Amino acid sequence: MKNIVLLQLCLLFLISCNTTNVDIPENKESQLQLKSNWKLMRSMDVSSNVEEISKLEFNSSTWLSTSVPTTVMNALVENKIVKQPFLDSNLALVDSNLFASSWYFRHEFTVTEVQTNLFSNLHLDGINYRAKVWLNGKSISSELLGAYRTFKLPTSGLLKEGSNVLLVEVTAPQPGDFTVGFVDWAPTPPDKNMGIWRPVYLSFSGAVDMYNTFVKTDVDTATLNSAELTIETTLKNNTNAIQKGEIEGVIENIQFSYSYELAANEVKTVTITAKDIAELVITNPRLWWPHDYGTPEMYQLKLTNKVGALTSATETIDFGIREVGDYFNEKGHKGFTVNGKPIQIKGGGWVDNLFLADSTFSNKTQLEYAKNMNLNTIRFEGYWGNSQEIYSLCDKMGLLAMVGWSCQWEWEAYLLKDFPEEEELGGIVTPEEMELTAAYFKDMVLWLRNHPSIFTYTAGSDFLPRPALEKMYLKVLEDHDPTRPYLGAAKQWESPVSGSTGVKMEGPYDWVPPVYWYSDTLRGGAFGFNTETGPGPQPPVLESIQKMISKENQWPIENNKVWNYHNGRHEFGTMKRYMKGLDNRYGKSNSLERFAYIAQIASYESIRPMFEAFSSNKPNSTGVIQWMLNSAWPETFWQLYDYYLVPTGAYYGTKKGCSPLNVSYNYATNEIKVVNDTRLSKGDFKVKMEVYNANSQLISNEVFEVLDLEANMVKLVTTLKPSNDPLRFLKLTLTNSEDIKVANNFYWLSLKPDVMEPDYKKSSWIYTPTTELADFTLLNSLPKTSITIEKVGEKYKVTNKGTGIAFGIELKAYTTTNQFVEALVFSDNYFSLLPGEEKVVSVKSYNYKGELLIKHHFINKE
Repeated sequence: MKNIVLLQLCLLFLISCNTTNVDIPENKESQLQLKSNWKLMRSMDVSSNVEEISKLEFNSSTWLSTSVPTTVMNALVENKIVKQPFLDSNLALVDSNLFASSWYFRHEFTVTEVQTNLFSNLHLDGINYRAKVWLNGKSISSELLGAYRTFKLPTSGLLKEGSNVLLVEVTAPQPGDFTVGFVDWAPTPPDKNMGIWRPVYLSFSGAVDMYNTFVKTDVDTATLNSAELTIETTLKNNTNAIQKGEIEGVIENIQFSYSYELAANEVKTVTITAKDIAELVITNPRLWWPHDYGTPEMYQLKLTNKVGALTSATETIDFGIREVGDYFNEKGHKGFTVNGKPIQIKGGGWVDNLFLADSTFSNKTQLEYAKNMNLNTIRFEGYWGNSQEIYSLCDKMGLLAMVGWSCQWEWEAYLLKDFPEEEELGGIVTPEEMELTAAYFKDMVLWLRNHPSIFTYTAGSDFLPRPALEKMYLKVLEDHDPTRPYLGAAKQWESPVSGSTGVKMEGPYDWVPPVYWYSDTLRGGAFGFNTETGPGPQPPVLESIQKMISKENQWPIENNKVWNYHNGRHEFGTMKRYMKGLDNRYGKSNSLERFAYIAQIASYESIRPMFEAFSSNKPNSTGVIQWMLNSAWPETFWQLYDYYLVPTGAYYGTKKGCSPLNVSYNYATNEIKVVNDTRLSKGDFKVKMEVYNANSQLISNEVFEVLDLEANMVKLVTTLKPSNDPLRFLKLTLTNSEDIKVANNFYWLSLKPDVMEPDYKKSSWIYTPTTELADFTLLNSLPKTSITIEKVGEKYKVTNKGTGIAFGIELKAYTTTNQFVEALVFSDNYFSLLPGEEKVVSVKSYNYKGELLIKHHFINKE
């Protein structure tokens, strides 16, 4: 190691004599992405030594081809070494011995003459878990360790004009390592996600490097008509001489400059404030808002570091002007604000692809789904993303991002090591472990802090960090990002360091009926900020089930090992609780087709009231995160759309329940409320309430005025009267002062109610049992009716042609060759139509642009 350091010092001295006269053409020579044309091979299958492998003369033509970022498992699937890993239980059959030894990642790349005469660094934004690095036959690192470290290795003087070779040897994480994890959401990948899972690139600079630029914004939240910017950036003198330079900045029509002087080899963070540059006071700024509160406006800062007449380094930073904060309501529940306005959090929990292989297409599509569902927040339990792309998409789409560590490190079963059992503390115990995870935290903060979407950093999930570690985390934020609220854990704890977390994590995670969200006052019901919760399993549609489970294993579901493999893990390894509610309330399914359809209706019914209860119970309720938004692999639990990007009934129930303007029904009190979940006053409205019986007969029709619906307001409209009908349908319609329909809802209600177990001791973080279940079996004998679907321009008009209510209309899209179209959303789905009623539905397909055939099914179809 000493020889490596001495060699690099000599090379730096030599190159420092030559680089000060080199100009960097902006965005051309300053960075080189090393993404494509990598080669991969298991080290035990290679007889040559690393010095030989990392030279140009070595022949790697027989190695696997891949690109970076990737995990080894993902590369094996792409090269068809492992086939159909997500079908049935195939994943469990993958030989884990494949990953017992290290793997080599080898890359040949070209640099220009200009680049060889510059100072350079190799960046590895994420390796999992241990790595060693060679360049052109020379070792350039000791062992690199840690999934969430970002590494910057000096390469000045080591690059050659023309072809170069980079070799990275990666070793998988071991039990007790602080790595990426999927907890009980999915099976553990056989390779434990070993690989280079984030970008690799070279950066180049002249005499003075510039990096880690951060734009802080301070908004006048009283008026919203001004904001002050503060710019921080780190300068490094690459030479053995004093360097004087000037930073030139451009933000749209604002231009400024800032002079500096650095001693030989000095590294210094400079701070440029509005006191230094008056133009950094922005009048009438275009503010960044969550999409349901305004427009997520973005700005761009371009910095050019000049040493004399030459460009020595450049940085381009996208940022938003906004201010985030937190507060506690009267009952001690934490809430969050953007630009001084309280924002009710409506979100879902994100997880990456099981092999960390999310693409631009999957990232963009999924975040558009979230926005389309009227969600305003993504919770990242774990710093997910194989690049910063997902956070940049959150910025552009106006989706808040809640980032922080996963409970992967807080339970012995997942961390795979013993640690002291202390009620509120996780598995980061020793000083060495704390140093590592504090370094993780610092690297992630520096990596992500310019994203306006990020509104809080969460230091723990289920548990608090130990006090010594929490102090280290807080010091990182004090030094590197004091602009965002800190959250000690995603569960209610009282920290001796940071005080009350003010949030809760009391479940449920398995099936509960709609009334739970309104009636529960002790656990997960609609009060406070529930950081992860939901009604449990949300099975995919029929076509997705047929794709993930082979025909011979599809039916029956009970005691089916293949189905159980595609459930959650541990407590959630079966759907017994869910099936009890489904079968008893809707009637037992006698086929896969029937189950898959009824599951969508039940998912819609279960998820909608969760979001509506939290919206209608504010300000006592401040937020809710559905567990989860998406899935790492094909499964049945915790998803609003499935792995194949097919929306479930839960998707459309969420969209309805999160409507910014909504009229909703309270299952516990029978109250009808109107909710304005925006920051704008909306004026006067009318609510039409219609009630029908099981024979589709209108038994009640009333209209109510709702006056002066102000911003962020909930108004009680009326209370639904009791009835002796065994099954009723409630239709609610909200119209504005111009008699334009702005919201609607349709409920099916049983005379026999769902009754929650009143004994708190029989409830748990998993779920609360029921003592009685509603009866919707009459839905199976509704009067038959028919609908038509007519294309009108680019939309589709769905019309009920019969005399009965068409209940639970499921729309699906196919190609003209009868292929089911995935990654497609309707503006509404799983809706019901009254006799003679019509609905115009739009369609957006994300990966198929041809003609669509729209097919339908509903429970009482002729």
